[in-house]
Amino acid sequence: MLRKLSDAGCITLFLGVESADQQQLDRVNKQTTIEKIRRAFALARENDIRTIASVVLGMPGDTRESIERTIKFTKELNPSYAVFSLATPYPGTRFYQEAMQDNLIKVNDWSKYTLLSPVLDTVDCSLDELKSMQKKAFRQFYLRPIYLMKQVRMDGPVLLKTVATMIKEV
Repeated sequence: MLRKLSDAGCITLFLGVESADQQQLDRVNKQTTIEKIRRAFALARENDIRTIASVVLGMPGDTRESIERTIKFTKELNPSYAVFSLATPYPGTRFYQEAMQDNLIKVNDWSKYTLLSPVLDTVDCSLDELKSMQKKAFRQFYLRPIYLMKQVRMDGPVLLKTVATMIKEV
């Protein structure tokens, strides 16, 4: 299927990785495994399709350790790009209802529900710690010398501008 996508002109896939913790994937009913995620990224590379790994940090049940594992896993997947969002329970979703029942929501200002501002505590991370870990994830992913060299060859100066903007905004 990826070969057909590539032949048809597909150049990039946005893939929901979410977490490196299988229990977290099961908890959010992701219906995939860590191994399937690895395989999807490898197959995309084999078919010359760029990838964007979408990751969620700070889901209920996350710990500093599980977040660190997820950041490391994302780098191991070797996607073209990565987006490190913070868990955000939007009103009307099952996630929101569960977070309300468990008293996890710490911010009720809807303007903060942007995927970039922490609104939930985790098992052992405060809102400030979550924001700090998100910044760390972006820096560790995008500021790797080997990553920068590879991507500059592929995307040129646009990449540098994009990375600088993302790091500044986060």
